Amino acid sequence: GNTPLHYASANGHAYLVERLITDGGMDIKIRNKEGNTPLHWAALNGKLESVKVLVKRDKTAVWEKNHAGFLPVFEAERNGQEGVVVFLL
Repeated sequence: GNTPLHYASANGHAYLVERLITDGGMDIKIRNKEGNTPLHWAALNGKLESVKVLVKRDKTAVWEKNHAGFLPVFEAERNGQEGVVVFLL
């Protein structure tokens, strides 16, 4: 299922994303049943500040594919999140 980090990322709560990682010890590469990481969710919802926090914590997260084989940048692109696409490229 989805974690609090997925929900915070998808809803653009960048401060909470930072706290969940730093104070809560949550793994930023944790996956839901579709294989999406919190970065996938932040990217597809256009939550640039959450995306920035997640990428700052682990730059390799941008290369994580979900079960459909999609990178976070592709999820952002197919959902029309141009600002996130530009940042991730």
